[in-house]
Amino acid sequence: MTEPRQGASLGTRIFLGTALILLAVLVAAVAVISVLGERIATREAGDRIAASAALRVASQQQHFQQLGLLAEIMAGKPEFKAYLIDALAAGDRLSILDQLQERSLELGYDLALVVDAAGRLAARTDQPDAPAADLSARPLIRRVRSEFEAAGIWPERGRLYEAVAVPMAVNDGIFGFLALGYEISDVRALEVKRSTGSETIFLSGAEGSAVASSLTPQETERVVGALRGEGTLLASVVGGGEAAVQRELRLGGERWLAQVAPLADAGKEAVGAVVTLVSLDRALEGYTRIRDVLLAVGAGALLAALGLSFLLARRVSRPIGELVRATAAAREGRYDVTIPPGGSGEVRTLAQSFNSLLAELRERRDMAEYVEKLARNLPESTAAAGPAASEEPPGSRDLALVGVELRELARPRTGERAGPAFDRLTSQLRAVAAAIGAQGGRVEAIHGHRVVAGFSGPSRCDRALAAVSDVLRLLGAPENAFDEAEAPATAIATGAMATGAVSWGDEGARALLGFPLQQLEALLREAGPGEIALAPEAYAELGDAFARAGLELPPRRGLLSTRALYLMSAAEVSRVEEVTGRMLTHLSTGPEAGAHATLAGIGPGSLLGSRFEIVSVLGSGGMGVVYKARDRELDDLVALKMLKSEVAGDAALVARLKTELKLARRITHPNVLRTFDFGEIDGRQFISMEYVRGITLRDMLEQSGRLPFSAAVWLARQLLAGLAAAHALEILHRDIKPENVLLDSAGNLKLMDFGLARPVRRLEPGQTREGWLIGTPHYLAPEQIQGREPDRRCDVYACGVVLYELFTGALPFAGASPLDVLTRHLHEPPPPPRERWPEIPPALEELLLASLAKEPAARPRDAAELLSRLERAVG
Repeated sequence: MTEPRQGASLGTRIFLGTALILLAVLVAAVAVISVLGERIATREAGDRIAASAALRVASQQQHFQQLGLLAEIMAGKPEFKAYLIDALAAGDRLSILDQLQERSLELGYDLALVVDAAGRLAARTDQPDAPAADLSARPLIRRVRSEFEAAGIWPERGRLYEAVAVPMAVNDGIFGFLALGYEISDVRALEVKRSTGSETIFLSGAEGSAVASSLTPQETERVVGALRGEGTLLASVVGGGEAAVQRELRLGGERWLAQVAPLADAGKEAVGAVVTLVSLDRALEGYTRIRDVLLAVGAGALLAALGLSFLLARRVSRPIGELVRATAAAREGRYDVTIPPGGSGEVRTLAQSFNSLLAELRERRDMAEYVEKLARNLPESTAAAGPAASEEPPGSRDLALVGVELRELARPRTGERAGPAFDRLTSQLRAVAAAIGAQGGRVEAIHGHRVVAGFSGPSRCDRALAAVSDVLRLLGAPENAFDEAEAPATAIATGAMATGAVSWGDEGARALLGFPLQQLEALLREAGPGEIALAPEAYAELGDAFARAGLELPPRRGLLSTRALYLMSAAEVSRVEEVTGRMLTHLSTGPEAGAHATLAGIGPGSLLGSRFEIVSVLGSGGMGVVYKARDRELDDLVALKMLKSEVAGDAALVARLKTELKLARRITHPNVLRTFDFGEIDGRQFISMEYVRGITLRDMLEQSGRLPFSAAVWLARQLLAGLAAAHALEILHRDIKPENVLLDSAGNLKLMDFGLARPVRRLEPGQTREGWLIGTPHYLAPEQIQGREPDRRCDVYACGVVLYELFTGALPFAGASPLDVLTRHLHEPPPPPRERWPEIPPALEELLLASLAKEPAARPRDAAELLSRLERAVG
């Protein structure tokens, strides 16, 4: 039966999508114009304010120069000085006033003061009746008495003057001082407005009394009131000595940009302020008109485009409808339908491809029915997974539990037989088990279409999350266009669990008891397809990874449970891994790697010296085989390197290894794999090292090629930091290569295999045999190939090769044989990295080439310098 159509039709979606795109473009255009207009208007207003301030300052300086010249002319006239000397001696204030007022009409000043040599007032034009007073403390008089020249703002009874003071002298010395000033009035404010178009208000005192303005009295009062409403703005500028401050004001529904700048007296103290205003709304008028026109034109264009998109959608969706109906039939298992090869272009090609796919599905259906018949006659298989469940002693363990619910298997497909359904269940269970095993987990139970797995030990939640990510990646995508695959629902819970064996009759099984299991079942009921439900405890353990990725999941209340839970998608898991640089070891989709070579008599399950229980083989090399082992004395996992017989039989080589491993044990850097011990057990030489679950850098490069820039920088920094720690202790590695760089599940790098490490200076001559090359041809420095004494710069060269490979995805030198590679290292310059990666930063390319210089002296002197230069190169 055909399922009812879900949602709108294709034609409707095309129409609505086109409408939304056009509307979004229109809205974006209007928004851009509005934002740009606002920015330009604000910048223009700021420029006008700056121009007004510059003009005001220039005009003030010009007035000071004019007043100074007038004062010097008056003070320099002999008859004027003689008259003043007599008047000062006689205390004749009226005569002095007559002289000052007579010249004010001629010279145009608004204020004139005469004080005696002691700073006492003799006469002033603004207050003719003012009694003699001591003005020596006023900044203008104080400064002219000490420096013989002074200029600044002179405040007096609510007025402001631009004033200059000069001394008056005769042969006997200075007998007084003359001060002249221009009053700051509305005329001055209007001059600024005519020149710059900005409004100007001059204020006196910290209270902000207006003394001059280019605005009307009512407008001036509104502006002053608005400034007073800004709290301590005026006080901070006038009384607090703060520089010019800009604020946006709203006056009568209109927005203004205002700047408040201090007016300083001769002592550089603020005695008032000047306010410069520019209307933002008026500056925006042009952009507002453009926006309105754009809205009108855009609305008309939108209506016309919607009509055309409606017609186009109907035409495009008609042949697609036929494909949809055929697809629905195929989903029901009716593969015998065909699609008429009508239409043209992509639609015709799609119909032909679809018919070919249906033919293939028919063949696969027939083959599946045949395999089902054969499978019924095959005996059931049993999986041996170590000790029987009944042999496991009961105990309590802290586990991270993973639940995987294969929901599509809970609802059998229409018309599907039981055989194919169980085939799909078998296939999916294998994928889940592989993903769990790849992260070191264990399948605890399988209930129909639900799988429960446990993870223990360090990073248990990290590995559980990686396993869930693999499950969703492997099972979330359909196998073909007609696959109804529904992504599984998954959940993670953590806590203490009781584990042990139970039996009934002749059968037994492993069982789990504890609240996390109940919690896991509740979480699975809340998770949707493709979602991961996290218990609060699991979310807390993963909090560091989420914080580094900037991901914060909101707590939710379940529909069936009142406990808090957290939901995340597979895309969010990828974001955590990408942003935080966590290199979780994912299940490989390629062919499985073959088994590692092992030593005779030593394999998984072996027990060495009643101490080391061999768990698995990690790898093998020229000197021996590396095993994962459990140290029963320390109850911990270690990496155990068992030396090959030809190596262990070389007494000189073993002695050198012991000496050099003593040096390697001194390195305690987090990016260096710790070496624990060198000893003999059951007649075999071994080296015990720190065990880290992860993959080598070589494995990663083989899977991904050139790494993303951020990931390459992350690894390069850690590699150089670990090597710098060794160089600081005067220890060389001598075999830097991706195979000796280990990455754990969190993306942390460990430099390992210091078995070839040696001090910078030889302990004794001849430690390296003549004709022997220690290292790997692709990563050997020229001086190592030539047999010269190596130093830190040979490690720098090897690091340069590794970094070249990280950032470009290729080795600098390749060849048909090791000899070809060695020859190129000796004689050929490395290809410029930009030939492999054109976007490489020039500074980084220069550093890579410097690290690969033929002469050691041309390279960075050690890993620390290389790390420092790398930091500068990558910013």
